Parts: sequence; C-alpha cells; structure tokens
Amino acid sequence: MKKRGSQVGIIISFVIFFMFLIFLFVVINQYRQNTDSGNEDITLKQLQQSVIEESTADLTSYSINLNDLPRDIQGNVVNCFGIDNVFGDSKSKIIVKNKNDEVIVGSYGADNNYIYITHGEETFFKIMHSEEFAGTNPITGCQVPFTNYEKGLLKTVPYLFESRLLTSGNSLKVLYENSYSALKQTLQVPSDKDFGFALKEDLGTRIENVPGEKKAYNNPPVGSNVEIFSDDLPVQYVDSQANIKQGWLQVILW
Repeated sequence: MKKRGSQVGIIISFVIFFMFLIFLFVVINQYRQNTDSGNEDITLKQLQQSVIEESTADLTSYSINLNDLPRDIQGNVVNCFGIDNVFGDSKSKIIVKNKNDEVIVGSYGADNNYIYITHGEETFFKIMHSEEFAGTNPITGCQVPFTNYEKGLLKTVPYLFESRLLTSGNSLKVLYENSYSALKQTLQVPSDKDFGFALKEDLGTRIENVPGEKKAYNNPPVGSNVEIFSDDLPVQYVDSQANIKQGWLQVILW
C-alpha cells in the first residue's frame, strides 16, 4: 500500500510540474508578444514623426486692406500696385488670395523689392509665402511704392505640405520610388522592416498613396506571417493652392 501511494504521489507531482511548464511557456510567450508589439508600436510612432518632420515647412502670411485703389496723378485708377516685400529668402515664392480665400484672378508676382498685385478693383488681399511655392515674376507698369493700405499681423506657422510629401520633384513619394533604401535610413526605419504612407481626406479616402510593386503601401506581403502595423494621425496640411486642409496621415509598417 505504501508503494502504491508513493507512485500516485510521483504521478501527481509530474502532472503538476508539467502543468507548471505549460503555464510558464504561455506567460513567457505572451510577454514576448506584448514586448514585440510594444516595440513595433514605438517604431511606428517614430516613423510617423519622421514623415511629418520631413514633410513640414513654414507658411508665412499677412493681409492688407487698401484704403483706396491706386491712382495716377490725374486720379485715374491704376490696375496694379506694388508694396514692400517683407519676406526673407526666396521672396518671389508667394501666393495672393482675396477675401474669399481664393487665389486672385488677376496676376501677381514679386522681386526682392516689391510684391506686385493686379487688384481687379478688390481691396482685401492675403499674401502667403513659403519655400514650397513656385517662384513668380515681377509685373511692369505697377504703381510703386503703394502705401495707402493697412497691414495685418505677419505670422509664420509650420505645416505639413502636400508638395513635400507627394507632389514635388524631391517629395518623399519620389524618394520612396527612386531611393527607397536611402529614405529608410533618413526616416530611421529598421533595416528588417518595410513601410509606406498615405495622405487621406478622411479615414476612408486616400488622396494619394505610394505606388509600386515591391514595397507599395497597399501591397504588403500577401500570404505570409508578417504582422502589419498601421496608424492614422489627424493633420492640417497645405495643398497646391495654399489651402489649409484637414486630413489624415497614415503610416504602415511591416
């Protein structure tokens, strides 16, 4: 009887030990999964921040309100005027809008001295400057210097620019397509990971995604065990017409 009891004790001890090993394996595996997931989330956030930093530029703007339309010495209205150019470098890179926040129909331009505006009998203008805008040319025949106006506050705000992300010749999209490995290093993406990004008007609509076959945003590995991480961040961005729009920046990592 004593021998039998001792065998039962051994069996019970073995079962308990075996169950403990299973429990330990589950806990360790779960810990590793949580750690890996946490690391991927951190990498994804870092990638998101890097994309934002590489796509951001300053937008400087101020408004003017004409007290009267420009006139010649006979009192006749002159259709164009020039005001002092207060911007720093790349002074010709401007966009001029009217009171409805629309790019003016008349021509405008700039040089190192003046900003030239064909007013079209409008009296309110918003003048915007950024290194991301195309350069403009001065307009001849304008009344300069025109001083009969009130000037609003000059302000500079950093924004994500659609051009830096997607549309310009040195945008992240172009670098993604032509220099993927170098862009990965710039954005500090781990060498064993791939990534993509998209700018979306809302959570269901992409403005544009990164195309391609090998490392495309919308083409991560299919039929594999690769885990895909994605995140959407609400952003304000500047489009080609200097409109400040609401959207979502999506980054994806796998």
